[in-house]
Amino acid sequence: MMTFKKMTMLCFSLAFTVGIGLVLVSVATAGPLKVDFRAPNPPGGIDATPQDGWDAFIKDISNHTDFTSVQTETYNSSLGVGGTVDVTLNPDTQNNHVAGVFPQWRNRPSVTGGPGADIGNMLGSRWGISSIPNGSAIIPMQISNLKNGTYDLTVYHHDTNAANEPHWDDPANSLTANGIVAAGGKQSTGTQEPDPVGMSTVQFDVTNNVAEIVFTKGQGNGELVVNGFQLIPEPGTLVLLCLGGMLLACRRSRR
Repeated sequence: MMTFKKMTMLCFSLAFTVGIGLVLVSVATAGPLKVDFRAPNPPGGIDATPQDGWDAFIKDISNHTDFTSVQTETYNSSLGVGGTVDVTLNPDTQNNHVAGVFPQWRNRPSVTGGPGADIGNMLGSRWGISSIPNGSAIIPMQISNLKNGTYDLTVYHHDTNAANEPHWDDPANSLTANGIVAAGGKQSTGTQEPDPVGMSTVQFDVTNNVAEIVFTKGQGNGELVVNGFQLIPEPGTLVLLCLGGMLLACRRSRR
């Protein structure tokens, strides 16, 4: 005959097993944060409709060459504390603005072929840091209200109309996330069928609910662009965090 203690332990085991399954399902179905940067209508001649399944970050002024104001957008996301995440794009900290040249928000023709065709609308829109006559331009972006953990960030760099532009991994330029320098950084330009698609990738930790992304362009000609980004939680981190909370709850229940 099963004793009360054994029955209790069995119940805890079953509950723990079910909990693990729910955690794994939750992690597997937790969608990434996907943000598409777009100009307001009509700069570039293309409308501001975002990529299907992506959240739009639309510049909130009609002058697409102005980048002197802070803008924050809030998105519903399972990655956020309380279910929302804030994305804040700041002006150049060096105040290195050149009217009509830097920076520019534009909606270019969409990508129609190659490996980027399924995100072609997002790859058609971008903001860019163009020629810098003196010093450098530094554009900070915060993704705040994030759950702590390890994340993978992919930032896309494509300009359908331009050609022979510089790259984010050139010596004077950089893209960092919480101090970690991103890999890749090549731009794809001058085609509606880029192969490969220009992008930067970086894995980093969030410990204070904020991701600090910094875009830096050194002095020189040419334009660096940002179309959008995807932020994806590293599954193992979320599983460990969830299981740790479940173990603590079970231990307290057994006292």
